[in-house]
Amino acid sequence: MEELKNLQERSGLLIHHWDTDGICSAALLYDFLSLINTHVVTSTLQIGNYRLTTDIYEKAQEFEFIIIADIAVLKQDVLKLQQVTNAQILLFDHHLQDHMPGVLNFNPTFTGDNFPAAAWFINDLLKNDINILPILGAVGDLGTKIKQNKVIFQEISTYIDSIDINFSELLDMIELIDSNFKIQNKKEVENAVFTLLQFKEDPKSILTYEKWKNHLKLLEDELNRLIAQKPSYKENHILLFEIDTKYELISAVTRHLALHTKENKDKTVIVINNGLFPDDVQLYIRRSNGLSNSRKLIEMARSIGYSAGGKRDVFGSVFPKDEKKAFLNKILTEYREWL
Repeated sequence: MEELKNLQERSGLLIHHWDTDGICSAALLYDFLSLINTHVVTSTLQIGNYRLTTDIYEKAQEFEFIIIADIAVLKQDVLKLQQVTNAQILLFDHHLQDHMPGVLNFNPTFTGDNFPAAAWFINDLLKNDINILPILGAVGDLGTKIKQNKVIFQEISTYIDSIDINFSELLDMIELIDSNFKIQNKKEVENAVFTLLQFKEDPKSILTYEKWKNHLKLLEDELNRLIAQKPSYKENHILLFEIDTKYELISAVTRHLALHTKENKDKTVIVINNGLFPDDVQLYIRRSNGLSNSRKLIEMARSIGYSAGGKRDVFGSVFPKDEKKAFLNKILTEYREWL
């Protein structure tokens, strides 16, 4: 792709999301840029917070280009990034996001196209053959729901059959990769980009990677504790759960309660984690049949100045603890009108 080829022999900062799709997106971009003799430094954000932080703005000033992959950054953060650096900024994403002026935007939602993951979209842009990285990105973002996309799932099935991997093993790989961010280890997330490139031609090695297996055991014990909790509030088809954990498990907890708990079918599940940050809380919302108002929720949260993002079936936000009650009331008001 010409926009990336134009970065040849320049130095850049590649900022990526911390989950499997973000790591695979970064691996694909890093691999391409390395082949054209480009110097790239990779980094992720503070895990659980989608805002660009002071250290990112300072670091960005050292580079000629900045790529942000699989993170729906706020417009105000991109504008500030433009103010502190003369670097070319490129955004690669598949989440709902504003079109940013003055930067190169690559996002299929702008044209109404639908890609299952940023890694799948990037792999397509790079005109690569199908490989394990976009597959892990797509299954990482959609899980078993990827089977509903018959065209893409056929591509996935054909490829994994050819390397003697089954779909269940793909899910296991994603759990192992995601264990890095879930235990709040930023350095391990960044290292995972290179570990996946090392395992690209031998994906089965992911399943036996001892470091990630140890992370996963810690997380499984904590997840079982959290999903056993009862809701702290119920209203019509709304269930609110408040958890307190130092691990990045809010997405997994919300997914389990909304999608894999029979009694919660067709209910809106709201989960708040009070234990990850000293001054902020996380909030996630899922519903088994999707969130038709996710864009409205994102716009509402961002208008207040909160970090927020999501897709058709999930909404997430990080905001100050002392504003929890007020923001939660706004969320409940929105749902009372919508339900």
